[in-house]
Amino acid sequence: MNKKTATAYVQRLEAVLDAAAVAYRPLAEAEWSLVHSQWTAAFRAPKRTADNHPVTDDYLWHRFSFGVHPSLEFDPAQHEYERQAVKGRWFLLSAWKAASFGYECTGPLPNLRPLRADLLVFPRDPAWTMAFTHEDGHCGPYFAVRKK
Repeated sequence: MNKKTATAYVQRLEAVLDAAAVAYRPLAEAEWSLVHSQWTAAFRAPKRTADNHPVTDDYLWHRFSFGVHPSLEFDPAQHEYERQAVKGRWFLLSAWKAASFGYECTGPLPNLRPLRADLLVFPRDPAWTMAFTHEDGHCGPYFAVRKK
């Protein structure tokens, strides 16, 4: 992703957060790395599906689209996401390998579907996650709960 495209991508996202009255702070690189690691540990995926299809990390939501981690999809996913009550901080990370950025947020959980962007939303303790995708309606969004 070139700098101009990245800037426009982030500006669109921040405009949605502002409109939803979300308070947010960009994560520093070290913070992003730690939060990203916590998410990937909570929502682990094997390298290959049961039918030997590779599970790529290019888009982190593929662990849901390939069925290697149970999830709700489409409107049922959105409805479950809307039911979540987050007290305190929550995180928003890029789910796209080409764009490693994230935010620490407080406030209401925003509807990010109209952005058609690859984003993960989850509470400080990643007990659940909502994965928004650029393929909304074809693949995703997905709502998943961390396996016990």
